[in-house]
Amino acid sequence: MVEYRIQDVPESKFKDALKLMLEFYNTQEPMNEVLDKLWWESVLKLNLSVGCLKIRPDGSEELVGVNLLYVQTPNNECPDETEPDLAVVFYFDVFSTYNVDYYLTSDGIIVHPDYRGRKIGEKMLRAREAICRKHSIEVTSSVFSSISSNIIAERAGFKHVDRSVSWDDFRRNNPESVFADIKDSCITCRLLKFKIPHNDIKSLSDIRRMYFSE
Repeated sequence: MVEYRIQDVPESKFKDALKLMLEFYNTQEPMNEVLDKLWWESVLKLNLSVGCLKIRPDGSEELVGVNLLYVQTPNNECPDETEPDLAVVFYFDVFSTYNVDYYLTSDGIIVHPDYRGRKIGEKMLRAREAICRKHSIEVTSSVFSSISSNIIAERAGFKHVDRSVSWDDFRRNNPESVFADIKDSCITCRLLKFKIPHNDIKSLSDIRRMYFSE
Protein backbone atom coordinates (compact mmCIF):
# COMPACT_ATOMS: atom_id res chain seq x y z
CA MET A 1 0.00 0.00 0.00
CA VAL A 2 1.32 3.42 -0.98
CA GLU A 3 1.49 6.06 1.78
CA TYR A 4 1.68 9.84 1.36
CA ARG A 5 3.39 11.57 4.29
CA ILE A 6 3.60 15.30 5.01
CA GLN A 7 6.84 16.04 6.87
CA ASP A 8 9.98 18.16 7.03
CA VAL A 9 12.04 17.96 3.85
CA PRO A 10 15.06 15.77 4.72
CA GLU A 11 18.48 16.82 3.49
CA SER A 12 18.58 13.73 1.30
CA LYS A 13 15.64 15.19 -0.67
CA PHE A 14 16.94 18.76 -1.13
CA LYS A 15 17.98 18.09 -4.74
CA ASP A 16 14.57 16.57 -5.49
CA ALA A 17 12.88 19.64 -3.98
CA LEU A 18 14.92 21.95 -6.20
CA LYS A 19 14.10 19.81 -9.23
CA LEU A 20 10.36 20.08 -8.50
CA MET A 21 10.59 23.86 -8.16
CA LEU A 22 12.67 24.32 -11.30
CA GLU A 23 10.57 22.01 -13.48
CA PHE A 24 7.05 22.85 -12.37
CA TYR A 25 6.78 25.87 -10.06
CA ASN A 26 7.62 28.57 -12.57
CA THR A 27 5.00 27.31 -15.03
CA GLN A 28 2.36 27.07 -12.29
CA GLU A 29 3.12 30.44 -10.67
CA PRO A 30 3.48 32.78 -13.66
CA MET A 31 5.24 35.58 -11.76
CA ASN A 32 8.26 33.41 -11.15
CA GLU A 33 9.86 32.77 -14.52
CA VAL A 34 13.32 33.50 -13.15
CA LEU A 35 14.17 32.63 -9.56
CA ASP A 36 17.46 32.23 -7.77
CA LYS A 37 18.35 28.57 -7.29
CA LEU A 38 20.92 29.55 -4.67
CA TRP A 39 18.19 31.25 -2.64
CA TRP A 40 16.04 28.11 -2.74
CA GLU A 41 19.00 26.06 -1.55
CA SER A 42 19.55 28.44 1.37
CA VAL A 43 15.85 28.25 2.28
CA LEU A 44 15.94 24.44 2.35
CA LYS A 45 18.95 24.51 4.66
CA LEU A 46 16.87 26.35 7.28
CA ASN A 47 15.01 23.04 7.81
CA LEU A 48 11.62 24.73 8.01
CA SER A 49 10.27 23.58 4.64
CA VAL A 50 7.70 20.81 4.36
CA GLY A 51 7.20 18.22 1.66
CA CYS A 52 5.08 15.25 0.73
CA LEU A 53 6.85 11.90 0.48
CA LYS A 54 5.33 9.02 -1.45
CA ILE A 55 6.27 5.87 0.48
CA ARG A 56 6.07 2.71 -1.65
CA PRO A 57 5.51 -0.81 -0.22
CA ASP A 58 9.19 -1.60 -0.78
CA GLY A 59 10.17 1.38 1.42
CA SER A 60 11.44 3.59 -1.39
CA GLU A 61 10.52 7.27 -1.18
CA GLU A 62 9.71 9.94 -3.75
CA LEU A 63 9.24 13.63 -3.04
CA VAL A 64 6.05 14.65 -4.84
CA GLY A 65 5.41 18.07 -3.28
CA VAL A 66 7.26 20.84 -1.46
CA ASN A 67 6.54 24.13 0.30
CA LEU A 68 9.68 26.23 0.79
CA LEU A 69 9.45 28.11 4.11
CA TYR A 70 11.60 30.65 5.91
CA VAL A 71 11.36 33.25 8.67
CA GLN A 72 10.87 36.82 7.46
CA THR A 73 12.41 39.63 9.53
CA PRO A 74 12.74 43.35 8.72
CA ASN A 75 16.43 42.86 7.92
CA ASN A 76 16.01 40.06 5.39
CA GLU A 77 13.44 41.81 3.22
CA CYS A 78 14.86 42.19 -0.28
CA PRO A 79 13.14 44.93 -2.33
CA ASP A 80 13.36 44.19 -6.03
CA GLU A 81 11.87 45.50 -9.23
CA THR A 82 8.33 44.42 -8.40
CA GLU A 83 5.73 46.43 -10.30
CA PRO A 84 4.34 49.33 -8.20
CA ASP A 85 0.78 47.97 -8.22
CA LEU A 86 2.02 44.62 -6.92
CA ALA A 87 4.38 46.06 -4.33
CA VAL A 88 1.36 46.87 -2.15
CA VAL A 89 0.84 43.11 -1.84
CA PHE A 90 4.45 41.98 -1.62
CA TYR A 91 5.48 44.66 0.82
CA PHE A 92 2.40 44.64 3.03
CA ASP A 93 3.68 45.53 6.51
CA VAL A 94 2.94 42.39 8.51
CA PHE A 95 5.29 43.54 11.28
CA SER A 96 3.48 46.70 12.35
CA THR A 97 0.00 45.47 11.42
CA TYR A 98 0.24 42.44 13.70
CA ASN A 99 2.88 43.74 16.13
CA VAL A 100 5.37 40.96 15.44
CA ASP A 101 9.13 41.00 14.89
CA TYR A 102 9.13 38.04 12.52
CA TYR A 103 6.78 35.66 10.76
CA LEU A 104 6.81 32.46 8.72
CA THR A 105 6.48 32.90 4.97
CA SER A 106 7.00 30.93 1.78
CA ASP A 107 8.99 31.10 -1.42
CA GLY A 108 6.77 28.66 -3.27
CA ILE A 109 4.56 25.61 -3.02
CA ILE A 110 4.28 22.97 -5.73
CA VAL A 111 2.91 19.47 -6.22
CA HIS A 112 4.12 17.24 -9.07
CA PRO A 113 1.41 17.21 -11.81
CA ASP A 114 1.06 13.42 -11.55
CA TYR A 115 -0.02 13.71 -7.90
CA ARG A 116 -2.45 16.60 -7.94
CA GLY A 117 -6.04 16.06 -6.83
CA ARG A 118 -4.98 14.37 -3.58
CA LYS A 119 -5.13 17.57 -1.46
CA ILE A 120 -1.36 17.43 -0.98
CA GLY A 121 -0.97 21.20 -1.42
CA GLU A 122 -3.73 21.88 1.09
CA LYS A 123 -2.17 19.50 3.63
CA MET A 124 1.25 21.14 3.24
CA LEU A 125 -0.33 24.53 3.91
CA ARG A 126 -2.14 23.16 6.95
CA ALA A 127 1.23 21.99 8.28
CA ARG A 128 2.13 25.66 8.80
CA GLU A 129 0.28 25.64 12.12
CA ALA A 130 2.37 22.79 13.52
CA ILE A 131 5.56 24.48 12.32
CA CYS A 132 4.57 27.83 13.82
CA ARG A 133 3.66 26.27 17.15
CA LYS A 134 6.85 24.19 17.23
CA HIS A 135 9.00 27.28 16.65
CA SER A 136 6.79 29.72 18.62
CA ILE A 137 5.94 31.85 15.56
CA GLU A 138 2.69 33.80 15.91
CA VAL A 139 2.01 34.63 12.28
CA THR A 140 2.41 33.05 8.85
CA SER A 141 1.75 35.18 5.78
CA SER A 142 2.17 34.41 2.08
CA VAL A 143 1.40 35.77 -1.36
CA PHE A 144 -0.74 33.57 -3.64
CA SER A 145 -0.62 34.61 -7.29
CA SER A 146 -2.66 31.99 -9.16
CA ILE A 147 -6.27 30.79 -9.13
CA SER A 148 -5.26 27.31 -7.95
CA SER A 149 -3.04 28.52 -5.11
CA ASN A 150 -5.74 30.90 -3.86
CA ILE A 151 -8.32 28.10 -3.83
CA ILE A 152 -5.98 25.79 -1.93
CA ALA A 153 -5.11 28.57 0.54
CA GLU A 154 -8.80 29.22 1.22
CA ARG A 155 -9.41 25.53 1.91
CA ALA A 156 -6.38 25.36 4.20
CA GLY A 157 -7.72 28.15 6.39
CA PHE A 158 -5.98 31.18 4.88
CA LYS A 159 -9.27 33.07 4.73
CA HIS A 160 -7.98 36.39 6.02
CA VAL A 161 -6.85 38.52 3.04
CA ASP A 162 -4.67 41.51 3.93
CA ARG A 163 -4.23 42.68 0.35
CA SER A 164 -5.63 41.75 -3.05
CA VAL A 165 -4.74 43.04 -6.51
CA SER A 166 -6.91 42.28 -9.53
CA TRP A 167 -4.93 41.06 -12.52
CA ASP A 168 -7.55 42.68 -14.79
CA ASP A 169 -6.88 46.08 -13.22
CA PHE A 170 -3.15 45.45 -13.35
CA ARG A 171 -3.26 44.61 -17.08
CA ARG A 172 -5.28 47.75 -17.86
CA ASN A 173 -2.91 49.98 -15.89
CA ASN A 174 0.33 48.27 -16.93
CA PRO A 175 -0.10 46.96 -20.51
CA GLU A 176 3.66 46.84 -21.10
CA SER A 177 4.43 44.91 -17.92
CA VAL A 178 6.11 41.49 -18.11
CA PHE A 179 3.11 40.29 -16.08
CA ALA A 180 0.47 41.68 -18.44
CA ASP A 181 -0.22 38.31 -20.09
CA ILE A 182 -1.16 36.58 -16.83
CA LYS A 183 -4.76 35.32 -17.09
CA ASP A 184 -5.44 34.55 -13.43
CA SER A 185 -8.00 36.58 -11.48
CA CYS A 186 -6.03 38.09 -8.61
CA ILE A 187 -2.96 38.03 -6.42
CA THR A 188 -3.51 38.01 -2.67
CA CYS A 189 -1.58 38.31 0.57
CA ARG A 190 -3.17 35.92 3.09
CA LEU A 191 -2.45 35.30 6.76
CA LEU A 192 -2.94 32.91 9.67
CA LYS A 193 -2.36 34.00 13.27
CA PHE A 194 -1.90 31.70 16.26
CA LYS A 195 -1.99 32.16 20.02
CA ILE A 196 1.51 31.45 21.32
CA PRO A 197 2.29 31.66 25.06
CA HIS A 198 4.07 34.96 25.68
CA ASN A 199 7.01 33.29 27.44
CA ASP A 200 7.59 31.05 24.40
CA ILE A 201 7.94 33.92 21.93
CA LYS A 202 11.58 34.38 20.98
CA SER A 203 13.37 37.70 20.62
CA LEU A 204 14.35 38.96 17.18
CA SER A 205 18.03 38.49 18.07
CA ASP A 206 17.36 34.85 18.99
CA ILE A 207 15.54 34.31 15.69
CA ARG A 208 18.45 35.77 13.73
CA ARG A 209 20.91 33.50 15.50
CA MET A 210 18.72 30.47 14.82
CA TYR A 211 17.86 31.00 11.16
CA PHE A 212 20.41 33.35 9.62
CA SER A 213 24.14 32.92 9.14
CA GLU A 214 26.66 35.66 8.51
